[in-house]
Amino acid sequence: MKSAVIAFIICAIAAALEGAAAGPGVKKRLASLRVPRWALPFRAWVVVGGIYYLLCFAVLFRLLRVPSSQLQTTALTMTLGLMAANAAFNFVFFRRANLYVSFLFFFPYSALAVALFVLLLQVDLISAGIFGPYLVYFVYATAWGYQVWQLNRDTGSAYHPSGPAA
Repeated sequence: MKSAVIAFIICAIAAALEGAAAGPGVKKRLASLRVPRWALPFRAWVVVGGIYYLLCFAVLFRLLRVPSSQLQTTALTMTLGLMAANAAFNFVFFRRANLYVSFLFFFPYSALAVALFVLLLQVDLISAGIFGPYLVYFVYATAWGYQVWQLNRDTGSAYHPSGPAA
């Protein structure tokens, strides 16, 4: 019971931080962008977010129940780091409206997610099984992020280090 409460509180705090980092007008911001034709509609993004927090809850719950060890502590820390990074992405994508940096953000985030998955394989196979599908989804998310950046390079919605695209 204690593990479930702690996992729930962590997820609730992370969701609140994500929302605060994104700021108001998330739906409006997404609607203002050119997106690939294979992009998810807004409601589907909400479902994806819900599934993300369910899997985070399940992984946290399980990690809090496995015997304490250095690997377990590292896996917990990395899970918290991943959740914090999600909030940071929302800040860059929504508040700063920087599509270039938000796309670049996918690289360290992906490295963290893969490292966490590898660690979960060592700490708790069920947690790894729960988390694994997120990595598959993340291939889609990275492709989406790249396409959104590219499609909006000339709109002023995207920063590029060499300036706006011609």
